[in-house]
Amino acid sequence: MHPTGEGRARRVGLLKRAVRIADELGVPLINFATGKRKPEVAAEEAHRLLVDGIHQVLDGTDSDVVLCMEPEPEFFIDTNAGVAALAAELGSERFALAQDLGHCNVVEGDYLASVGRHLPLTRVIQVEDIKNRVHYHEIPGDGDLDFTEFFRILRRGGFDGHVSVELYNHVDTYRHALRRSREVLTAAAAASSGQD
Repeated sequence: MHPTGEGRARRVGLLKRAVRIADELGVPLINFATGKRKPEVAAEEAHRLLVDGIHQVLDGTDSDVVLCMEPEPEFFIDTNAGVAALAAELGSERFALAQDLGHCNVVEGDYLASVGRHLPLTRVIQVEDIKNRVHYHEIPGDGDLDFTEFFRILRRGGFDGHVSVELYNHVDTYRHALRRSREVLTAAAAASSGQD
């Protein structure tokens, strides 16, 4: 959606390169986001450029790697429903949703309902905790998210994709963050199986 052709070509080239690397490593998907819309680009034009850029990546790579778009707060597409609408427009099996549980909580009215509603389009889910719907990635257990209900929704929906923890702002205490994430999420997953 960059206002210049050069900027858009750089972004498309980056995604094509990511697909090639994923192919070489045997990685089934890549995760990307729209970025913020520049004020000088109208929303309709940004949408057109976005669709065109995604088509360039899909059509310009001989690959089975799936492009998973992640909604991000304050980005052009910031909700699961926004990615779902784009997926319907693109009509490609190589385009899917990368959910982020914390982002859902920040921007969506009922984050757990959104998770469940969009599971059929989802290939990967990133998790972190969130306090007071503020976009800051907290260690699981340090915020307000209901991980037990989250895992129950995944189980009931038959989700068999990837779930990963995203705590880029806890690199200085990564051992503690990893340990606590594992403890909290393992306990929540176990508790979710007894709620039917």
